[in-house]
Amino acid sequence: MALQDYSQQQWRIYLQALGELLQQDKREYSIMLIGGAVMCFAKGVRASTKDIDYVYMDAECIYDSEDPYLADKISEVAKQFNLDEMWMENSGGHFVVESMLEDVEFFEKLGGLNVYLPSLPTILAMKLLSARIEDDKHDLEDVRWIIKELGIRAEYEALIQVAKEVYNEEYPLLFGNTVQQGRIERFIALL
Repeated sequence: MALQDYSQQQWRIYLQALGELLQQDKREYSIMLIGGAVMCFAKGVRASTKDIDYVYMDAECIYDSEDPYLADKISEVAKQFNLDEMWMENSGGHFVVESMLEDVEFFEKLGGLNVYLPSLPTILAMKLLSARIEDDKHDLEDVRWIIKELGIRAEYEALIQVAKEVYNEEYPLLFGNTVQQGRIERFIALL
């Protein structure tokens, strides 16, 4: 089954179902939503998104692949609601650094699932790092909304300063090559 867009209300149903499965087994997981899931599910900026990307809130597990137990429960929800197996994935860890886990807000408890959100500067920095123009029309809209909310200018130096503050010492490694800088410049020029 191919991924399709689902609304904020639909995602809430699926996450609630996952949380209930976890609670039935007396298990609890804490995750931080990232990407379009934040913009749709939590902020209500988008009408829909194709999937829910997340990372574990435990700093030791940010980069881990899927926990087998949680993967089974995610798969159960996919079968229950006839969703694509990739409806919820832990694939964004390469955009996250440990310091981001300190700048989160608790969003909602859904049964055994504790959902956290990154700060708006963190979301902005991750969107700049991905700098998707061709394959995700939503990223530009998301960034426009974030910079309006933060009250900053849509200028290269102002936006890069936010990314530097979020990524700290990891900034040169992630943003330092000329190919990446060119992608970010083209992305920002479209704002």
